[in-house]
Amino acid sequence: MAIPKGTSGVRPIVIEDPLNKMVAHCLCESVIDNVVKACGPNQLGNKIKCGVEIGVHTIRNLLQLHKDYVVVCLDSVNAFNAVSAQACLQEVSNHIPLAVPFLNSMLAMPTDVIFHDNVNEACF
Repeated sequence: MAIPKGTSGVRPIVIEDPLNKMVAHCLCESVIDNVVKACGPNQLGNKIKCGVEIGVHTIRNLLQLHKDYVVVCLDSVNAFNAVSAQACLQEVSNHIPLAVPFLNSMLAMPTDVIFHDNVNEACF
């Protein structure tokens, strides 16, 4: 599906193949302890109940206690595609080798994003 992106075009939202999604979920469940270890103690997304809420409340409390603190929110243009897939694979290989064959199969070929502008026309 394509969501309008200001005046610069569209933002494609890709819906994965359900089988790939199920395999990825099973893989994540089997390697989660390695992921937590690799990410270190400063992450709030893996095996931390209510991790996002903990982060939000911690930042809010810090800002209330320290009036001279500020929060900076940065939005990088196309940040996901700016990261080297090879560098990511190397880090996964170093920390979570069980995940490498699946990631290699997912990244072996470029993925075409196809959406329909109207009933008869596909846009790439």
